[in-house]
Amino acid sequence: MIDLRYGHVAYCTLSWDDDYGTAMPVPLPVLAWVPDLGVFTYRAGSGSGSGSGGAVAVAAQPLSGPAAEPPAAKTAADLSALYQRFHAAPYWLRSG
Repeated sequence: MIDLRYGHVAYCTLSWDDDYGTAMPVPLPVLAWVPDLGVFTYRAGSGSGSGSGGAVAVAAQPLSGPAAEPPAAKTAADLSALYQRFHAAPYWLRSG
């Protein structure tokens, strides 16, 4: 999701191919680009409440197909809570 006001990626949505259509918004700062693999990785358990600390999930493909819907917009309060949950520094508080 792009924050047009600040020109930053506000968050990414990780999803799992399961029976429940599980998806989770994740702040970009908790993802790391792995150029050799061409994917982003996420350290699960880093404030997400998942309890699976140390596990690495890979997010490699964009949403596609007729069932893919864009994520709902987040309010400023929702976005702030999301960054707090993941212990990520909010981009909107950075200077310059």
